[in-house]
Amino acid sequence: KLLGENHKDTANSYSNLAVYYSALGNKEEAMKHGQKGLQIRQKLLGENHEDTALSYHNLADYYEALGNKEEAFKHEQKGLQIRQKVLGENHVDNAYSYHNLANYYSALGN
Repeated sequence: KLLGENHKDTANSYSNLAVYYSALGNKEEAMKHGQKGLQIRQKLLGENHEDTALSYHNLADYYEALGNKEEAFKHEQKGLQIRQKVLGENHVDNAYSYHNLANYYSALGN
């Protein structure tokens, strides 16, 4: 209420709640809060921001946990594209995305 719905700290709170819900096994709530965090970050920070990339990466995890490998793959790929643009090709966070994408390729039969 103090900062409002469209504030970076509000987006961070939604994203943190998503992580906590996921850890508790509540993937639907994790997805809901993660999507809200992404929407705010897109509005405030734009597509080409490290935090937006993190939101895509986290949503990929939630989609995967819900059994939707196709959406998981799309979100992980989007997060990687942003990270490559913003952080450079050789950033350590890209390795996590490459690893996850390899797992999704395998799960999807590629």
